[in-house]
Amino acid sequence: MRGAIIFFRLIFTAIFLLLFVFTESPSAKAQGDQIAEIGNLNDLKVNIEVKNDSSLVVVEEFAGLSLYSSSFVWNVDSKNVRELEIEENGTKIDSSQIDIQGGDMARLTFPLNYYSNTNLKISYKSFNNLMIVNKKILFKNIIFDRPGIFINNLQVNVKLPNNATEAAEGQRFYAVHGIEDSSQTTEGENVLVYNAFQTSSYSSFTVEDTFLSNSIVFPLGDRIKFFFDNLSLVSLIIISLPLPLITLIMLLYLHLRYKNSVRINRGLPISSELPDEIPPALLDLLYQGDITQIGVSATILDLIKKGVVIIVDKGDMITFGRKDTNIQLLPYEEKILGELFKRQKIKTSLGELEKIEEKELVDPIFEKVYHEIYQIGSLKGFFERDPYRMKIMHHLIGIALFLLSIVLYVLAIVFFPANPLMLLPPFGITVASILILYLAKIIPPRTPAGKSELERWLSFKKYLLGHYPIEDGKNLSLKYLPQAEALGATEEWIGHFKNLPAETPSFYVSAMPYVGTCEWMVRTVNACRGMAEEIEELKGY
Repeated sequence: MRGAIIFFRLIFTAIFLLLFVFTESPSAKAQGDQIAEIGNLNDLKVNIEVKNDSSLVVVEEFAGLSLYSSSFVWNVDSKNVRELEIEENGTKIDSSQIDIQGGDMARLTFPLNYYSNTNLKISYKSFNNLMIVNKKILFKNIIFDRPGIFINNLQVNVKLPNNATEAAEGQRFYAVHGIEDSSQTTEGENVLVYNAFQTSSYSSFTVEDTFLSNSIVFPLGDRIKFFFDNLSLVSLIIISLPLPLITLIMLLYLHLRYKNSVRINRGLPISSELPDEIPPALLDLLYQGDITQIGVSATILDLIKKGVVIIVDKGDMITFGRKDTNIQLLPYEEKILGELFKRQKIKTSLGELEKIEEKELVDPIFEKVYHEIYQIGSLKGFFERDPYRMKIMHHLIGIALFLLSIVLYVLAIVFFPANPLMLLPPFGITVASILILYLAKIIPPRTPAGKSELERWLSFKKYLLGHYPIEDGKNLSLKYLPQAEALGATEEWIGHFKNLPAETPSFYVSAMPYVGTCEWMVRTVNACRGMAEEIEELKGY
């Protein structure tokens, strides 16, 4: 369980690092700071045509350009410049001489043959300048941002599709940092005109419009992005809640169902006869609905009862030893002994176990030991479905959903950096994945045979709790101690023997000549529980 917590911490740390990296604006270096006062321009005319495929065809004409440098740097508002052509005085500049640096704005650098009063023409096709906002199409284009040259006259003509409507209502521009005068007009329904005069080298001019049109077809990816971008907070919450909510309801239902199923029915008769001989770990699974630490300590007590393990009481320390016997043990019992004693055939103390580093105790193979116990219960017909397969299925679904949420986190950060609400859906999937992983701890419903077996054990539990006279002289103290531990009746069972005379059992080696029955039972149970706590770290989930 500790490893799972560390894993989730690492995943969430990676998510927050991605958030930090991708929310940094990539446009700062892409745009660059052009050198101030590198030249002058008499006229700049920009013609933009909005095409039905959501692209823009842009033609920028520079008339009377004078520079103090042999190369020209110009930023265009396009993340993906296509079909770029640059002409100087009617002569096309070879594409190999044009340097393009990507970003929110593409930075074009190319040489000029004439430094004074030259004319340029830059034409290209641009995407990602249109988007859908509140069922309208938003057009936005940055004409220049700190161009580095003084511009006397600027005219921008934007041609919208023929069926565009409500364009005049949404027309606007942003002129900042040293623009003497600016204005906007319309020519008919589909042509927008913007003008600016005496713009400084540090100025910025952006044109914008919102309009209606049913002829523009966006790519599928853009349509999906616009759909999620326009979702309200309520809509995102509605999308995010169903999966974790359904999972939580299912988890609570199954949890309450199993909790109710293990309650002692007052109508059950008291039985002093031990039901079927099943391993204490399986009894813990049948009773609790999971293999718990109690099931492990009950198994160790059962190994003591079988004469496989002995206890040496040194007063301040309990030492466990393994006797060489011919008793055939189940595979998971052998695995427990092997891990605890670390291949020592005689003894290993709890004090020494505490010094062993956690990494030495963690054994991925040990998870199969617990699955063996599940399979024993399934083979006996105690459960409607194989608990092992159900756990594996829940683990796979939980991990798959968690990985899906990680992918969605990354997509939300990359494609919706300005909309943190888009993190809600993957967060909902993350919660659902954690709940499903926890759901793997709940076993399938019991069969009629499993319910009948549990009822017999619950009747026997009433006997252990003291609802039936306990007879002395039958060596019952150790005989039923593993079952009492698995059924949660250990303290009550030990209490029945507090008035018995001191009698040290053969498996309990002590420096004291006599150890009271109640005393050795308490010390044995506590030592086994301490050992079981160490084993829990080997569980693997």
